Amino acid sequence: MPLPLLVALSMLQGQTPAPTTAWDISKPLAKSKITWTITSDVKVGGGDHNSTLNHTMDVTDVDKDGTAKVTVSWSDITVDGAPAGQDNTWKVLFGARGSVDSAGEEDDDIRRMLSPTTFVKPEKPVAVGDKWTFDLIPKKAKDRAVKYEYEVKAAEKLKDVDTLKINYKFTEKGSDGTTAEGDWWIAKDGHVVKFDIKVKNWIVPFAGADGIEGHLTGVEKAK
Repeated sequence: MPLPLLVALSMLQGQTPAPTTAWDISKPLAKSKITWTITSDVKVGGGDHNSTLNHTMDVTDVDKDGTAKVTVSWSDITVDGAPAGQDNTWKVLFGARGSVDSAGEEDDDIRRMLSPTTFVKPEKPVAVGDKWTFDLIPKKAKDRAVKYEYEVKAAEKLKDVDTLKINYKFTEKGSDGTTAEGDWWIAKDGHVVKFDIKVKNWIVPFAGADGIEGHLTGVEKAK
């Protein structure tokens, strides 16, 4: 089949041709502010619930080593279609590759809550087929070590944005540790356009003591 026809067919299927050179999505965080709308279908307290919220990352300061001070907020929260609770804001420390290293003065459960919905960047440019991992041992909870695993699956176009679709697994140490798996769509500049993940034993401190099981989808909000 002629190459132009193959390219046309792949685009019709939502695929863009695999990049001939690796994409440098490894750049550290820079001062910026971005919001994603997260929709979730979860099991909480023995019942099934749907919720929505705006998840905002405001990078306020970046050190020379790439670590960043970030204000993370959850706002406009709804549960089963009704407004639920007040907005929440936390000041957290991100590592140079994008991991949530510490929730500062907050309880460590805030770090645990935010970690599964955080993308950890590779150390070098990547192309389709490339894999990388990242291990984190939190200073406040060394028994809650985390392993991130990634594999670039495809190049896809989302609403005119060229992205890499990257499969992901998240494993927290412990028999009751949080696990997650799913996909991320990352733009050429390294920012998250979309994620679609399933979580188990997810810790949300203000939603009760039990770990949550569910499906989370986050989409970048138009500016």
